[in-house]
Amino acid sequence: MAGLSRTTLWRLESKGEFPRRVSLGGNSVGWKLSEIKQWIDERLEKIYCVYILVYIFKLETQKT
Repeated sequence: MAGLSRTTLWRLESKGEFPRRVSLGGNSVGWKLSEIKQWIDERLEKIYCVYILVYIFKLETQKT
C-alpha cells in the first residue's frame, strides 16, 4: 500500500516517521491498516500544502 522498500520502512520506523510493525508470529510482520491510512493522509496533506505555497508564490511573483 505504501510502496516502500524494506530498508526505507525500517529507516522511517526507527526515526518514528512510519507506524511500528506488529509481529504476526514466526517471521511475519504487518501494520495496522488505520495507522497506514493515517500516515498516507498526513503525507498527502504535506504535499498539498507545498503545492499551494508554490502556487501562491507564482501568483505573487507574477504581480511584480
